[in-house]
Amino acid sequence: RCPKEQTNLVWQELCLAAIGEQFSTIEGDDVVGVSVQSRDGGQDLVQIWNSNPSEQAQKSIDEKVLSLF
Repeated sequence: RCPKEQTNLVWQELCLAAIGEQFSTIEGDDVVGVSVQSRDGGQDLVQIWNSNPSEQAQKSIDEKVLSLF
């Protein structure tokens, strides 16, 4: 989840990271999509779609997102 006032910045950084293949830290794992859903209230929902839904891949992506923001 992302505060609405930060959504544009988060979207931009996630798109650049996905294009630059910064999420490909595990062999055989690929990010296949990034999406933002506008929600009522103070937060939007940001999703990162990967082709390898393993726990190790998810942890690697989470760590990369934390380092970006």
